[in-house]
Amino acid sequence: MTVEGSSHETIHVYKALGLSEVVNELYVGLVDPSRGPFTKIKAPGGKILKELTIPNNVVEADAIVNLPKTKTRIDTLATLDSKNLKGFLLDDLRRRAHVLGLEKAIAGLAKALHEKAKLTWLPRITRATRGQASLRA
Repeated sequence: MTVEGSSHETIHVYKALGLSEVVNELYVGLVDPSRGPFTKIKAPGGKILKELTIPNNVVEADAIVNLPKTKTRIDTLATLDSKNLKGFLLDDLRRRAHVLGLEKAIAGLAKALHEKAKLTWLPRITRATRGQASLRA
């Protein structure tokens, strides 16, 4: 199964990129995490996110293979694998994580999902093109 949480309509993004055909050819399902059903899970040791509501598909999965885009950011300096997991969160919590403290929210999310996250592939780092982070890269 392929799970992708986009800040836009996920299915439209997949179709525009041609990924829906790839997913069909590989015989894997495409899941938009903004659509239910959902399960609440605890985030043990989470400073900001103590409980998360995530899609049942993620809770029931045997493993998470994470394919993030690595890039620089002003508020975290770099985004690596854990920030990519934010796509599993519902939109309101995803946005609120920035206000609450992105680095602590990401750490809580990573702690909650660490047993399922089995593989992360980090491609080359991409320098930010907007904001002050682009000056630091």
